[in-house]
This record gives sequence, structure tokens and C-alpha cells, in this order.
Amino acid sequence: MSKIKKTIEASGNDRRYDRPPQRRTYNSPSNYINPQFKGTDNKINGKPRKGGRKPDEWSQVSSQVAELLPQIKPFLEKMAVAGNRLADAEERKAAALEKIAEQFSTMEALAPQIDARQQKPSVQIDDSPPRTTSKDERERVMDIINGMREKGATYHKIANHLENENIPTFSGKGKWHAQTIHRLCRDQG
Repeated sequence: MSKIKKTIEASGNDRRYDRPPQRRTYNSPSNYINPQFKGTDNKINGKPRKGGRKPDEWSQVSSQVAELLPQIKPFLEKMAVAGNRLADAEERKAAALEKIAEQFSTMEALAPQIDARQQKPSVQIDDSPPRTTSKDERERVMDIINGMREKGATYHKIANHLENENIPTFSGKGKWHAQTIHRLCRDQG
């Protein structure tokens, strides 16, 4: 082991012992610098903060703005006119809503008078018991249905024919429907 040590010391090629050991310290400002932290000394990451645009850049920007102003002006004028029209429309809308509110208040005032004059409803409800058909009437209707089915008429055509001929349904209420004709044909067979 002593031979190895002597050869290392003699050669001087082993540099790992020449440099001081690095200390790792965590959470210290020197190892961790937040680039977003501006600090109180106007420095970013230890370097002095630069101040904004240079004067030549400002003159370039101002000349570009001056060139664009004539092109922007018509658009701004159109926007102003459109804004005025929109404001006028909103005023007309508000006036119309006020008129509607006045009409409703007038109607509320007249409501008791209208209720007092209210008449019977024009539609009369038939409370009479349903009309029953006799056996002869039922057979006559079934003969019409069967005759039309033999000729190839659809259920819908048969229902329309019975409605057009004003033939009452078996219950005496309602109208003839294709589904009813289908059910009668099915139940008969």
C-alpha cells in the first residue's frame, strides 16, 4: 500500500486532493436565486436591472404609431357611430318597455271590471251519457269497413271515409282513427 501512495504523491496526477471540497448548502441565497424575485436592491439574479426601452426604440415606436393613426381613425369613427346607434336603440327599447308596463298597470286597474262582466264560456261541455249504437248500426258500419278492406282500402282511408260520411263512432264520442279501424278488423277475425 505504501508503494501505491508513493507513486501517487510522486506523479502529482491525482488532482482530486488538490481542490478544496465543495460544500453543498441548501436554501441559501447563493445556490438558489429566483429569477422572478426583484429584490430590494434593483438587481435580477445578482445583475443590475436594465431600464426599459432605449430612446431610439421609443422614437421608432412613435413613428410607427404616427403612420398607423390615419388608418385606425376611420375604424374608430365607425365604432363611435355604431356605439351611438346602439345607445339610441337601447333608449327606444327602454321607452317601449315603459309603455308595456303602463299598459299592464291599466289592465290591472280594469281587471275587476272585466271579471264582473265575464260571461259563460262559449264552449259547452256535453255531460250527457255516451250514445250507444244499436246492433244494426254496428253491423252496417262493420259492413262498410269490411267492404272497403276487400277493395284494398287502407285503415286510414276507411277512417277518413267514415268521418266524411258523418258516421258516429260506436261510443258516440270522438272521431274515427286508423288505429280504431285496425283494432275492429283484428277483433272481428
